[in-house]
Amino acid sequence: MNPSRHHSRGSLTLVALCFTAVMAIALTSYLMVCYSALDLSVRDLQRSRARNLAEIGLEEALWSLNTKPVQWTSPAWTTVGANKTRFFTGYNLGPGATGQIAVTVTNYAGSTPTITSAATVSLSTGRLFTKTLVATTKPAPLFGNAIAVSAGTVNFSSGGAVDSYDSRLGAYGGSNIGAAAILAGTNVTITNATIQGYAATYGTALSRSAGLVKSLTGTSHDPNRLSQSAYIPLFTVNTPVATANFTGTLSAGSQTIGTAGGATEYWYTDPWWSVDLNLSSGETLQINGPVKLIVTDDLIISGDGKIQINANGRLEIFVADDVSITGTGGIINNSTSNLPKNLALFSTGLTRTFTFRPSGAGATFYGVIYSAETNAATNFSTNNPTVYGAVLAKFDINFSTPNPILHYDVALQNLPRDWFTNITTPFIINQQTEF
Repeated sequence: MNPSRHHSRGSLTLVALCFTAVMAIALTSYLMVCYSALDLSVRDLQRSRARNLAEIGLEEALWSLNTKPVQWTSPAWTTVGANKTRFFTGYNLGPGATGQIAVTVTNYAGSTPTITSAATVSLSTGRLFTKTLVATTKPAPLFGNAIAVSAGTVNFSSGGAVDSYDSRLGAYGGSNIGAAAILAGTNVTITNATIQGYAATYGTALSRSAGLVKSLTGTSHDPNRLSQSAYIPLFTVNTPVATANFTGTLSAGSQTIGTAGGATEYWYTDPWWSVDLNLSSGETLQINGPVKLIVTDDLIISGDGKIQINANGRLEIFVADDVSITGTGGIINNSTSNLPKNLALFSTGLTRTFTFRPSGAGATFYGVIYSAETNAATNFSTNNPTVYGAVLAKFDINFSTPNPILHYDVALQNLPRDWFTNITTPFIINQQTEF
């Protein structure tokens, strides 16, 4: 036998064995990569499913919060102290995968409940995938915009200015001036007006003639502050019912109602007949405590007639028909710090006209206006009216004379859910954290 030939065969065998070993290692590595990729894909899929289930839990809890007490009992939630809990099971997520959700609503009867939704996806192999979402809630703001119209035009026809402040930080002025105000409507028209904030419509372009929408320090119009996706929440105003809430009937002339530090009083022009509240020269309605005033027909304030809210007063007015505020009186909010939240004027019934045209002290209005009727334009037709608060309407809002000023109070976005007890706004997600 030739030794060299034998050595050659041995070398070839060794090379083959080495090559096979290298291939085996490479194949093993490739299989490990494939397995890792598959495992990563499975984990991503199941975690995504778990997150989707956790979101379902949030939605169920939010629905129950906003439709209570029915949804707390059908189907039943379990009450543990100040909390509500519920389990959702039976989710079939495909071959070998099932899901369940454990939901807790902490402080469910409070003004800012917290929702915790913990979802688990179980595989037939015994593997578990979890996702927990924790969401704080708050009431949706009734006055989330400075000026808003759900089915009409916000119109500044001859100048004016809009900005914002926060009444929780003190009086308007200095560093308490901002550019958070939003004008929102089907159409927004500004002529020679300056809006320090934003403008939003339902898909139409802003109409402006020498008008500006800008930041607090900006000097020119900023198109980045325009939007065509306005959000204008409108909710039903439920006028208090006389038979359930009755303190007294307003008499003619001057009168003082409300008790400082006392319970809310319910006063009517007449609880069973359509009667105007007509305050003319020399007549003053003093408000000394929390009052709900129900006007069963028109609200008319003329001459130096006025409604005056004193230091401890708070007033909500529900007007069933026309509103006409003219003369030198008007509605004077002298509550502590002139807080806009202490005065609300709700136009609720068959309103055909809404006119705000006072002069003198009455031209300065600390409060909110909500005209809920579709056939009534809200007209501000006074030279230089100044509103601290917000204005909301279903139909047009017209600032038809020179230099109206609106200082939007951003504190209106964070009122307790039951501040305006005759308007129930839903809870919304305030902040969400994922675990």
